[in-house]
Amino acid sequence: MKIGKNFIWRFIIFIFLLLIAISLWFATFLNIHYVWAMRASFFFLKIFKLAVISCLLFFFIIWSKIKKFNDWKINWKQIVIFSILALLCFFGSFYTQSDMSLIVSEGVKIKDSNLNFDGGRFLAFNIVSDTHLALNKPFISGNEYDSVFLKKTIYLEELKNKEYFVKWHGFWRDANGNNELDEDISILLFVNNDSFDITNKYSSLNSEEIFEFKLNISNDALLQGKNELILQVKSNKENNDDIIIISQNVYVEGSSFITSDEGINWQEKQEEFLWYVVTDNNAFFTLLFKLGFIFRILGIISLFIAVFGLKFSKFIIKNSYKELFFSTIFAYWIYGFSEFIKTKWYFFSNIVAKAIFFLFKITGFKAFINLKAEIPRVGIQGFVAGVYDVCSGVESIGFFTLAYFMLIVIHWNRIKIWKALLLYIPGVVGIFMLNVLRVYILIILGAKWSSDFALNAFHTNASMVFSIIYFLLFLSLALKFMEIKKKHK
Repeated sequence: MKIGKNFIWRFIIFIFLLLIAISLWFATFLNIHYVWAMRASFFFLKIFKLAVISCLLFFFIIWSKIKKFNDWKINWKQIVIFSILALLCFFGSFYTQSDMSLIVSEGVKIKDSNLNFDGGRFLAFNIVSDTHLALNKPFISGNEYDSVFLKKTIYLEELKNKEYFVKWHGFWRDANGNNELDEDISILLFVNNDSFDITNKYSSLNSEEIFEFKLNISNDALLQGKNELILQVKSNKENNDDIIIISQNVYVEGSSFITSDEGINWQEKQEEFLWYVVTDNNAFFTLLFKLGFIFRILGIISLFIAVFGLKFSKFIIKNSYKELFFSTIFAYWIYGFSEFIKTKWYFFSNIVAKAIFFLFKITGFKAFINLKAEIPRVGIQGFVAGVYDVCSGVESIGFFTLAYFMLIVIHWNRIKIWKALLLYIPGVVGIFMLNVLRVYILIILGAKWSSDFALNAFHTNASMVFSIIYFLLFLSLALKFMEIKKKHK
């Protein structure tokens, strides 16, 4: 087998194991519906995506050095040892993410509208931890105090003879412009059969100021097994301030509810309130949680060595440590740029919706489209999807643009720049059309097969896999076209 093919196959195996196999294994640890679990595994493992992008850039940079390495002999002993190490490290990290209540008891961080479940872990810096989990803000409107309640069910395996804390993240929204919570508002928190007036906790804040609330309660207020927490707001006036509890829609356990008929019929929400009873996790769990992010990094390194071999790993570190550092930093830059380009998503969402509608028409589907709504919507047979930012293609465009121009910088003396610039246009168009095709397939899957699978598992995983495959294929062909051909005498 040629050296190039040997390396490429190992790299494909590494990507498959990290982005698909290990991520699916992680999903089995999550105590939630399998479809939501696969979706959560994609969002929770940001460091995996950054590792793949870093390796992709790194290998492109040092490709000439890789071709000089010729010791690709398989060492089964090393493969077994480092595979076991990788599995143990990933197990140590995944074990502590089976229950959201246990995670939040160890500590989470909220900044702006982003939630970081890694907030309580060692070395989980924002740049590499799971920070960009978008928050939702379900609320009790100032006009619906008498009918809308919020509820969270919590299960406690045992009760100890001590005080407990109920914690939740929330805020209030001003309705009359005075930046003061209305005086006649009464905010009540029910813990099973006991009620607590928490109005002063909200009134001490400014409007829109997100805060982590904490309420001390005795163990007499709690039950072993199922507990119900209910938030209710009362007032004699109309047009009052809104009361909000923060939630997220990645880790969904089916324990958050809302009602619009005074608590008679509760409707399960497709998201979870950040509202919980603080539990004392055992020392072993706490230790694993604190080290969980470190375990992820060690697991990635061990998996890399298991796939590529110890000799190759030593070879690239010895000969290309500067390029490795540069590639890692640039991968984080790509992620940051993709966050910036998200602000331009609405324009591209309209184009995506129109393109999908056109594809449905020419392929014989009776399609629906609405470009006048707040979010462009398109669909078939009763399954209508909103083309939000993640479906607009801006992330794929940002990734492709930065990676492509990085490649030009690296190979500037071996390629024709005018050809490289010329190829950028079809490259961007191609990855954008690939996103259109992805959403087109997603809607068909949702209409014909399973809406849960389409909106969660396929939606969140297909984009990354399609983009990487496209990137590798396009650049392998583009380099041949751009290379300066040497004249042979």
